Amino acid sequence: MRILLGLLSVAYASVVRYGSHISLIHVQSDHLLNSLTKIQWAHGGQIVTGISKGSDNEVVGSATWIVRAPVKNTATLSAKKLPYFTTQPGVPKESKDVFAAKPAGTPIRCGDEVKMEHAESGLILSVLDQKSQITRGLEVVGLSADDRDDTFVVECAQDHWDTKAPVKFRLNGEYLSSDSKAM
Repeated sequence: MRILLGLLSVAYASVVRYGSHISLIHVQSDHLLNSLTKIQWAHGGQIVTGISKGSDNEVVGSATWIVRAPVKNTATLSAKKLPYFTTQPGVPKESKDVFAAKPAGTPIRCGDEVKMEHAESGLILSVLDQKSQITRGLEVVGLSADDRDDTFVVECAQDHWDTKAPVKFRLNGEYLSSDSKAM
C-alpha cells in the first residue's frame, strides 16, 4: 500500500523560507525523512529513508534539510543570447555563474519550486529513474547538485508553505511518497 508523503515541516517560524533548516515528517507514520552520510548505494547516491522520531540524536540530526531555491547555471545558457555572462572583464569564459532563482529569506509560496539539500552532506534530494528493490517505487537518494537538477513543486492549501499544515512535493507529475514496507 502506498502512503502519500504529505510532509509537514518542523521549524520555529510559521512560514518556511528559502534557506530554512527543517525536518520533514511523514504524516501517516510520524517518521522523519532522513539521509545517512555513511551509507551509499552502488550508483553513488546517499541512502534516504524514514526514521522514528525516537531514534538517537546522531540519526535524528541527519534528518535536517535546507530548503534551497532552484539555481540557474549561466554557463549552460547560449552565449549568443546572453553574451555579457561570458564577456565580463575578469571572468573566465569557462567559469560557472550560478545564481539562485530566489534569494534566501524569501517566503515559499504554494506552487514554488524547491530543492532539498541535506544539511550534513550537502547532497540534494533526488528521484532516480530506477525502481527501489524494496518498494518497487522510484528510488529516492541524495546526489551531488552537479549530478541532477531535481526540483520539487510545493503543493499546499494556503498561500505559503506553513509549518503548521501538511504539504506535498511533486516532481515530474509524481509525488514524493513512501511505502508501508519501507517504514
